[in-house]
Amino acid sequence: MKESRFTVDALDGETIVMDLLDGHLYLFEAGAAVLLGHILAGNNTEHIELTVEKTYGQEALMAFQNLLRGLVEKGVVIEVASNQDVISSESDWPATLGEIVVTEYDDMSSIITMDPIHDVDSGRGWPFEATA
Repeated sequence: MKESRFTVDALDGETIVMDLLDGHLYLFEAGAAVLLGHILAGNNTEHIELTVEKTYGQEALMAFQNLLRGLVEKGVVIEVASNQDVISSESDWPATLGEIVVTEYDDMSSIITMDPIHDVDSGRGWPFEATA
């Protein structure tokens, strides 16, 4: 991942990736957050594939491959050769992977305006009923 272009924040089993260049935001949930975590940690993709297939089965492997292909196509992840591959142990993986869910938002400005913190009134706090 190109660090100057992206910012990553993981919280409560979800990972948010913001593309600061084109304004896209990606929300990785459940299995997608787990897999992205292993990618970002520097795990060798072949090792991830073997672990996913062995632990979760062929369907999960295909879902991971589709996820990875999509991330490479969008420029979120780039393929690099590394002399030091991180190899995760079996204890680094959850008992069940969960659904691989990635939601892409193409306009961060609309997402920011949905944030209730921007509607805080210093005298009344939040939430409050709007007066007509």
